[in-house]
Amino acid sequence: MQKTRSIKVTRLAMIAALVFLGILIDSIVTYGLAVKIAVATIVVVITIAILCSFGEAVFAGFVFGVLSMLRALIMPSIIQAMAINNFWLSFANPIVSVLPRILIGLNVWAAFRVLKGMFGKAKAPFVSKTLPCSLSALVGVVTNTGFVMLAMLVMKYASGSQLALWDFILTYFSINFLIELAVSVCIVPFLAAGLVKTKYFKPTEKKKEHKTANWNGLKILTVVGLILTIIGMIVFLITVASGFPILR
Repeated sequence: MQKTRSIKVTRLAMIAALVFLGILIDSIVTYGLAVKIAVATIVVVITIAILCSFGEAVFAGFVFGVLSMLRALIMPSIIQAMAINNFWLSFANPIVSVLPRILIGLNVWAAFRVLKGMFGKAKAPFVSKTLPCSLSALVGVVTNTGFVMLAMLVMKYASGSQLALWDFILTYFSINFLIELAVSVCIVPFLAAGLVKTKYFKPTEKKKEHKTANWNGLKILTVVGLILTIIGMIVFLITVASGFPILR
């Protein structure tokens, strides 16, 4: 019992350390730039959601969100510094920074297990191993961008903000989305394959548990998460591409 608890605490500490390392790498890479990216951190969170339990996946997203919020307060980018006076639109607002990142862990965890159930028996290693990881990474990046933009849009109109800064934020996220998508889809399968060989990230779920898993529940969870994500992405894409005055 005590040993199991110690292992769980160690895994959570490792997860928090990896997420912090991702934030640190992103901060170093974007030091002095007008914007801050979170490519390395998103890759780490998605990989953890693929390899770990549901609770650990949500925990990784929560740590990502909290660190993003603290970074916006302590080391904001130029855009974040301009927005910090409007709390509702900034990453200092936990609805914008923390909640969407928790949903990354939830969506990726559920999506990967459904995809693994669909493609796991394929003979080709690319289809059985790489493809579920890459598609799960796609889900994670779409979740992040979609929900952050949806949260910012809701906060913009809830607060009655008329900031022209909104246009810069949209451009910023458009560029970020493409970079995060390309890197995550390519890197996550290799990072997952490497981490799963370490003693801290070996699969903890038994094969018997996989056979008796509630796949219907997972599918429902995945569908709900993806529907909400798609709604967020539709709002995001319409806002960026259409130029409708009602959304500006």
